[in-house]
Amino acid sequence: MRSAGQRSTAGPGSSRRASRSFSIAAPRHAVLLAAVLCGCAPLDPPALRTGEDAIDVVHRGSFASASPGTRTAASLPTNAHRRRWFPWFQSHPVPRAFPPLDLIDPGLKLRIASPLPGARETLFVTFYDTLRVGPIGYWPVPGTKRDSAYGITADSLVLTATGLIQGIEARRFLRYEKDSIDLVTNYGATILKKYWLVQGFLVDMPQELVDSLSRRDSILYIRPNRGNPPPQAFRDTFPGNDVEASAQQMGARHYRDVLGLTGEWTALLDTGVETEHDLLCGSSSSICLMADAMSGDGMQTANFTCNRGPGCVAPYGNDFTKHGHGTQSAAILVGNESYSGRYRGLTSASLDCIRVYDSTQVSSTAAAVDAYELATRRLNRVMAVELQERTLGDIAVTTRNAFDAGVAIIAANGNDNAYVTTTPASERLAIGVGAYDVMNGEVVRIFSAGRTADLRNKPDLIGPTFTETAAYDRTNATVKIGIAGGTSGSTPYAAGAASLLSDWLRIGSPQTRDPGQVYSLMMLSGDKTGPFRDTCRAGVGPVKLPTTGEAVWGKTWVSWNAPTVEIPITVTSTASNPVKRIEAAIWWPEKTEMQGATPVDTHSDVDLSLHAPGVLSPRVAKSDGTFGVFERLVHEKTTGLQSGTWKLKIHGYSILRPPQIVYWSLRQK
Repeated sequence: MRSAGQRSTAGPGSSRRASRSFSIAAPRHAVLLAAVLCGCAPLDPPALRTGEDAIDVVHRGSFASASPGTRTAASLPTNAHRRRWFPWFQSHPVPRAFPPLDLIDPGLKLRIASPLPGARETLFVTFYDTLRVGPIGYWPVPGTKRDSAYGITADSLVLTATGLIQGIEARRFLRYEKDSIDLVTNYGATILKKYWLVQGFLVDMPQELVDSLSRRDSILYIRPNRGNPPPQAFRDTFPGNDVEASAQQMGARHYRDVLGLTGEWTALLDTGVETEHDLLCGSSSSICLMADAMSGDGMQTANFTCNRGPGCVAPYGNDFTKHGHGTQSAAILVGNESYSGRYRGLTSASLDCIRVYDSTQVSSTAAAVDAYELATRRLNRVMAVELQERTLGDIAVTTRNAFDAGVAIIAANGNDNAYVTTTPASERLAIGVGAYDVMNGEVVRIFSAGRTADLRNKPDLIGPTFTETAAYDRTNATVKIGIAGGTSGSTPYAAGAASLLSDWLRIGSPQTRDPGQVYSLMMLSGDKTGPFRDTCRAGVGPVKLPTTGEAVWGKTWVSWNAPTVEIPITVTSTASNPVKRIEAAIWWPEKTEMQGATPVDTHSDVDLSLHAPGVLSPRVAKSDGTFGVFERLVHEKTTGLQSGTWKLKIHGYSILRPPQIVYWSLRQK
């Protein structure tokens, strides 16, 4: 096993040091001569989709202010991207193939090994998705509630999202027609439903034909519709661990109370919510939609409509779990001022609550995908997902497509130590959330953590758990306060942080809206620095939102042709107002690729370093781990940093699928 910061001398990236750009400290005439004799690699920036943030724009703002006047934006210098010299004499890294994967859920495979005569299964069948989903719809005005009672009558916004979704459905139509005929004719299937956010079917089909269906080249994964229980909350009793204490630890109160941010529209996928609880009832409640994906009730609600009934009664999606699993999550996100404000939620964001579990506390695959589609269609920009599934398709692919549609996916890492991590937290385009004990700050050891099958670290970060919040016991219809534990308890804190950061990013113009930029700021909000070891159970550490200092952030790219980008950072440090600390982080989106049942490595190894002003531009900090899709560094000097132009360097050590987009963020204080 390689230790952090070390790479093997074989496989992708083995020529790291040899493949570095030609020394930029070489005499100018030598560089010019090389350009004349050999030329240089062409720049190959990524193609952007309509609705994405622009690349190579440097944004600046203050973490202490929500005033648009504090925001500036400028283009990155044209020479920021360092081209590769002598590209004709350097070999591209070659993607490796991981061991083939079984395309059938393990439990299902056991049943079909000895199929019962005439037995049928309700299954979710995921096909390879050849369509890339683009950003969906218009971004609502920050702080705006959805209900028409708050003055939203802009039907054109609804039509914008609906029209884009209809376009996706139209592009999927021909393939769905072909696959539907094949499933019915050759596999005896009854088509129950098909989807727009993923190329998948809910079907009823004979057990004996499942194995044959899995051998089709276009099949990604087959699993039962019936899933797993939620990542259960562990109950205990501690004093002084209410939501308010956790929110103060995280810096969330600065964003809500000082800056006046409400948080972005958020969706909660959980066991349902009991809206009659004191913390979720009343005129100040932020809960908008109550929907039950298990029964379909409330799932057709229009984009800007709230359906919560009078008297705090939830028309659909009540919480049937013993201690109110989803009720706890909702209260951490948007709890009101009851009980002297001790349990007030992190945000006052408009919240859609969608139940994806039945009354026996077992999830449904189809319900989860339905919930993703509803949350995306209703323009939620953050999704808190309390699921712990194990799948290569359905929810995994839907998570990736929801990210592409503009949604930040914040998911529980799960509490099952038998598995490294669970879906959707294991996905590259989701933030997997671990947990630390709010009372002592120690990482909770009972949750899933480690390296995924494609060699990435999870979780990405950790949030507080074992906190007091809403609890609900349907057996005696009492409302009360209880303990939310495990990664179930930490996930709504991380989702609340993402909601506030997303709201903060959209101050001023141009706004930054990609969920990848939210992820980068979440990485910046940790307290650990790289390189991150493969045994790391905390990712970047506890989320503590920045409340002071200047922020600089943006979206850039690296590729094999241009492996390094240098971002100039102006530091003005005086005796009376010294800048003592710079911290920076990157996060980058990657796609999963399969060749039949064989997953192909598409992991880009991207490094981060900070360089001081001067002719030699010495490196003062770095984060260059091998695992994961994030890096974080810190440089600090108690007497104050040197004034001048510093450089934040992002280097693509091994880029398997160029060009690679990278989101970066920096704070100086």
